Amino acid sequence: MESFHYVDLFATKGIEYILVISFLLLFIFYWKFLNKPIKARVSRTVNPGRTLNAWFILAKNYYFHQGHSWVMPEENNIVRVGIDDFAVKLLGKPDSFELPRIGSRLNQGETGWKIPA
Repeated sequence: MESFHYVDLFATKGIEYILVISFLLLFIFYWKFLNKPIKARVSRTVNPGRTLNAWFILAKNYYFHQGHSWVMPEENNIVRVGIDDFAVKLLGKPDSFELPRIGSRLNQGETGWKIPA
């Protein structure tokens, strides 16, 4: 007659359990490494009147438009206009602007200035 042989499954799977637990511990370490906060590096050449927000420089006390332009009010209803840092990085520094005549009025929605191609 054949005899019954008992095999302990847990004893044979020990190395596989150790590998799985090691993988999970490594995964936890890697996950924490990926999710740690990123420290922003601020260049010493940045003007202190500006703040660094992620990758782009945003000037303070300026009014920004969704068309990547900004306006800074000055005295006597005169404004200074320009393009934001995203547009400069996308297009490069412009050589010139096409501006309306001095003293002309612009309404909301009208083209205020252009960058010649």
